[in-house]
Amino acid sequence: MDMRSGMRANRRDPNFRALTPFTRLPSNACTFSVENDASAPHLLKGEFAVVDTDDCELQHGELYVIQYMSGRREVVQARTDRTFWWVGDLRGYRQTGLISGIPVFEGLVDGPYEREHLQSKLVGRIIGFASMPLGAVLSSYRQ
Repeated sequence: MDMRSGMRANRRDPNFRALTPFTRLPSNACTFSVENDASAPHLLKGEFAVVDTDDCELQHGELYVIQYMSGRREVVQARTDRTFWWVGDLRGYRQTGLISGIPVFEGLVDGPYEREHLQSKLVGRIIGFASMPLGAVLSSYRQ
């Protein structure tokens, strides 16, 4: 089997994940409940994101927990054009259903942000996932 066919096979394997599975939390981490499929296939609804709260250094394409001024927290992917930053769902803009025949969409992008401003909103970088809360759990709203 050549490398390319092996890589294609992995993309179809539902057990193939880009994030590390955790059964214990590192000392600098907490978990955050994943409440939707916006970051699938890396994070699935019902799982818990493992968040390194010491790491808020922005990297293009990485997943983070962000906290907005309202106190609401959510999982976002950070993207940059090298001047400004945007955050949004990993799955992007998509139709998710119909209500009374009217299409419903999710995955809007928030931004642009300057680097320092976006970093000030980040709770931490997502470094993995767990099937259950592993101790410290972030609420979806600031207490």
